[in-house]
Amino acid sequence: MEITFEHPLYLLFLLLLPLLAAIHFYSLHYVKQRAMRFANFEALERVVQGRAVVPKNYFLLAMRMLVLVGFTLAASGVTFHYEMPGSYYDYVLAIDSSSSMLANDLTPDRITASTNAAADWLLALPPGASVSVASFSSQAEMLVPPTADTQSAAEAVRSLAVGKSGGTALCEALKASTNQLLASDNPGAAVIISDGQNNAGCLLEEGIAYANRHNVTVFSIGVGNRQGGRIEGFPDLLFKLNETDLQEMAAQTGGKYFRAETRKELADALAQVSVPGTMHKQMPLTVPLMIISFMFVFIDWGMSVTKYRTVP
Repeated sequence: MEITFEHPLYLLFLLLLPLLAAIHFYSLHYVKQRAMRFANFEALERVVQGRAVVPKNYFLLAMRMLVLVGFTLAASGVTFHYEMPGSYYDYVLAIDSSSSMLANDLTPDRITASTNAAADWLLALPPGASVSVASFSSQAEMLVPPTADTQSAAEAVRSLAVGKSGGTALCEALKASTNQLLASDNPGAAVIISDGQNNAGCLLEEGIAYANRHNVTVFSIGVGNRQGGRIEGFPDLLFKLNETDLQEMAAQTGGKYFRAETRKELADALAQVSVPGTMHKQMPLTVPLMIISFMFVFIDWGMSVTKYRTVP
């Protein structure tokens, strides 16, 4: 926790607090001298309803000091800084939407298992985590720009469908993911879920170099079991997981590769990608202090003309 001041010079006005106290007690002494001129103290007590002629008014003094402190702190631009649990990374989630993701070696198929697990993972991220969502086949497409609204990101992931293209542009997905992380304050991580090798778009080495140039870590997840899966309508074709490019992307960027042969392994892999951290927050206090100070001003005015009024 930390407190900062945009205009610390204004704090010198706090030196007026002793002067305020001196003026307060001098005023009480002056009023008391005037009160002593009354001869009929019984009549005076009936007017003030039995109170002392000149109350000390410590409550009013305290409120006036608080008002001075409040206005001074507000003018100085005081800001409260604190840390709260958050995510170490800002994430881009990129999911392969090529036709091979319809293979049925994960239940009910790779794309459905991937989107369901990814949506659940997004909803479990710490508050304030920044996420983006992309899909890719023969080219990459950004579905959700950087946002802390994980609910909307999860909905976009659940609605993702396989396209007509059969290509797998891992390099394009990596470059598009990196671009979304250029303005991040936190370290950037690209989470890429796929079942194939880079066979469309730019060369994989180009995407890896681009990610390294901008300090983006790749966590890649290969979906598919060792036997492979089939797609409805193509019973003679067996689609197997190709891990080589996915492993290279992770290894070359300081990340990690995960193989997910089941829905549980997919969920476990995503859980390991979530790295806890802290999130810096700041709360400007100028407006709250102004509101509180004005409230005390109105209370002071009300008490001065009622309970703490002076006589005569």
